[in-house]
Amino acid sequence: MTVINVMRFNEKEGGMVADSQSSTQLRKYDLADKIVPFTSDHNTTILAGGTGVSDFLYGASETLKNHLLQEKSYTVAECAETLSKIMIQFKRKKIETQLISTFGISVQEAILGENIDQNYKPDIHKMLTGQSELFQGAYLLIGKDDTGVSIYKVGIGGSPFLSARQYESVGSGQDESDKVLYKFASKKKRKERKNINLLEGMIALIKATNASSDINQGVGGVPMISYFDENGISNLEEDESKLATEIIRVMDTGLITQKQSYKALDCLLHDKCEFKEVEEKIFNQNKKYKEINRFLRGYKD
Repeated sequence: MTVINVMRFNEKEGGMVADSQSSTQLRKYDLADKIVPFTSDHNTTILAGGTGVSDFLYGASETLKNHLLQEKSYTVAECAETLSKIMIQFKRKKIETQLISTFGISVQEAILGENIDQNYKPDIHKMLTGQSELFQGAYLLIGKDDTGVSIYKVGIGGSPFLSARQYESVGSGQDESDKVLYKFASKKKRKERKNINLLEGMIALIKATNASSDINQGVGGVPMISYFDENGISNLEEDESKLATEIIRVMDTGLITQKQSYKALDCLLHDKCEFKEVEEKIFNQNKKYKEINRFLRGYKD
């Protein structure tokens, strides 16, 4: 599985952080690109991240990408609706293929239930109703258009839902991420929750993803870190993302100060500094370098 975390910072900015782990029955791969960006000619900016079977999600996002390339303009809501329709079509086609290949019957024959062995009916019903791991997943979309910033959750084969909260999380790591994000949001007053500083919000998203990676099965790897502001979409490279997670982990232990961490993370997020330059200043030149190094290597002293 996976974890996708998103947050609406204000009416112009939002962010998304996702882990990079995907797996088969035998292997795990920290190679998945789970965040897909979309932009239109009319000030619409969207980040989409999916959890579930990676091949299914990839097919849906590529189909959506090709569809949107033909559109001159679209809103976040229209993008969510289109993605929902694409996944419904994918699901129906897969169910039909499974019924034909396994039982040699069509969807219509399965619904009518005629001339079907009673012993097969439970399995056919399960297949017909989409009770398969293939369909256990969802997409999160966060985007900005003329109406502001909105978050949509689109289940596989379901309708899109507009989120009323400032943040959302999906995937097997959702439980642990939600604890971190709720703690962050609940400490802020109502007005403050509607105008979250981008840096603070991104740190909360990275912390939530770290927490899920530590304890949830199927969550891990170097996370993808993305956000959008008035300058458009920004995506951290792999080295910068890795360093950002390490800075936050070390900050939480008290080995570096919050002020040091925020300054370094601001440089990384806004592409002001080279990753090696930030690492040198905050870790290698630190008086507690040995303790930091041992902590990051997993020693417990």
